[in-house]
Parts: sequence; structure tokens; C-alpha cells
Amino acid sequence: MLGRGLPHGAMVTQPECLFCRIVAGDEPAEYLVERDDIVVFKDKFPRAPVHYLVVPTSHLDSAHDLDADHRAHAVVELAIRDLKHGTGLNHCPSGSFNANAAWLLATTLAHNLTRWTQVLGAPQATSLINAKTFRRRLLTIPGRLTRSARRWTLHLPSRWPWQHVFEDTLGRLRALPAPM
Repeated sequence: MLGRGLPHGAMVTQPECLFCRIVAGDEPAEYLVERDDIVVFKDKFPRAPVHYLVVPTSHLDSAHDLDADHRAHAVVELAIRDLKHGTGLNHCPSGSFNANAAWLLATTLAHNLTRWTQVLGAPQATSLINAKTFRRRLLTIPGRLTRSARRWTLHLPSRWPWQHVFEDTLGRLRALPAPM
């Protein structure tokens, strides 16, 4: 139980905060859920027949801190959404477990490669938040690849709106040191 010997009871930082005292076990409460990150308990003075309070186990001083905590969770949810809808993890192609395991591995690798390309090559592109948009704008290129004098050249359309972003991203990726 929280506040009764578990290590995360040490997270309580504000003894004057009623919720910190409840999390620490100093105030009586009827706990329904006790996890490392949240505590759910019945309200002492409910305004409805069923009224529960969900409280984080770490003290948050303001609504701004609570918003930052929720946004950190939203990043994880965005990654899950990208895995499902950006790389095709929302449907498995086969009834065979082994084929679906291979599909899972391939889609996860594609997702990670896309994310690392975005983080290392285009850190300023904050508008490219999901993998599908990044892939559509910078990886699916409307260009021609030609070879002349043993050298490959990529010809991009003159009015392509993402040309400068692509060139900057490619330059950053080429400037990375070679792995050892």
C-alpha cells in the first residue's frame, strides 16, 4: 500500500498538501487503485453517488505542471498511433503467428528508422509530428535519379515545396560521423 512502506511514498514533498498526506498514508482514505504513478480513492464528501479522485503520487504545484505531465504521456500515445496507422501495425496481414511476428518486426524497424531520420536530420521540423506526414513530405520524393560520369544525381522539381527542408535534412544526415 502507498505510504505504508513502499519506496514511492518518499515522493511526497509537500506535507501541507492534503493529497500528499493521503498518498503518504498520513490521512485515512479508501483506496481503489494504488500504482507507482497514481492513486485512486473515494471522496470523503462525494457530490455524486459514485465519486472517485485520481491523484498523481508526485506533488504538482500548479496546473501548468499537470499539463506538462499529461503532454509527456501524449508523446507516448503519438508514438503508438504512428506505429498503428503510420507504418501499418493496425492490421496483421496473415493468420499465421510467425508471419505476423515478422510483420511486427518490419513495421517497428520502419517506424524507428523514420523517427531517427526525423530526429537527426530534421530537428527544426516541428510541424512534422507524425511518421506518415514525414514520409509523405520527405521520403516519397517526386524526383528523377540519373547517372552521368559514374555519379548519381537527384533532380527535384523546381517548385516542390519541401525541397529546402529535404536538402537541409539530407545535409545533416550526411554530416553525421560514420558508426564505428
